[in-house]
Amino acid sequence: MSRLKLFVLPLLASLLIRLIYFTCWLRRLEIQAEADSNFIRNTPVIFAFWHGRQLFAAYLPVVFPDFRNKKISVLVSAHEDGRLIAKTVKYLGIDSVEGSSSRKTRASSRELLGVLRRDQHIAITPDGPKGPAQVAKIGVAKLALHSGAPVVPVAVSASCSWKFSSWDSMILPKPFSKMVFYLGKPVWPSEYKGRPEPLREAIEAALNSVCERADTLARKY
Repeated sequence: MSRLKLFVLPLLASLLIRLIYFTCWLRRLEIQAEADSNFIRNTPVIFAFWHGRQLFAAYLPVVFPDFRNKKISVLVSAHEDGRLIAKTVKYLGIDSVEGSSSRKTRASSRELLGVLRRDQHIAITPDGPKGPAQVAKIGVAKLALHSGAPVVPVAVSASCSWKFSSWDSMILPKPFSKMVFYLGKPVWPSEYKGRPEPLREAIEAALNSVCERADTLARKY
């Protein structure tokens, strides 16, 4: 990939994300009581969101101002598209960690654990980088068990949006739509006693639940 492409495309993508976000009529905030701002302000967490809804996860610190006192680092793919995403979120003030379920797993896991130990948040797409869509991989469960950090499921939806014909059916809210940011109840790894598969299933179910809730709220507008 050329340096020019790596500079221009992420810059344009970040400007588009900012433009759409700031033209939306309403940014409704829905949040479960156990994932309130005081909890997240004081506890490093793993934000989890499906790959198809990742474009606006970078705005968590904007939508929930109390989160600003902790940095958020996003796990991105080690592939070429991951480099583009990393540069895009950098323009939005978000750090990134390179890795995936298939490449640089150990190195990225160590780096993510280091982020949590520095009392900062991380964000992960458990079905990335290549799917299948809305099926959580085991890595997020193992990371939660090793770190002890709770997993907070996140969903973003909108009253009007574009849906891409990609494997993840990525959505992009249209300008002047009404957006919903929904944070669900934290999934605590301590409740699963070192068993990654039941924890993985719980994370997947929680993510599907918050997406359904966010979509229902968005359709009401």
